[in-house]
Amino acid sequence: MNDVLSRLTTAFANRYRLDRELGAGGMATVYLRNAYTGGGQFDLTRDGTLV
Repeated sequence: MNDVLSRLTTAFANRYRLDRELGAGGMATVYLRNAYTGGGQFDLTRDGTLV
């Protein structure tokens, strides 16, 4: 697990499970996330700023 994904996983631990990186390019990285409440899979887009 890379450092950014590890930090995002920690930051959103109570709300989402981050499964994997879907893609990266340009100015953003997109991760697949699952909500602990309400169900469903959604994307989480991270821009170039530090988390």
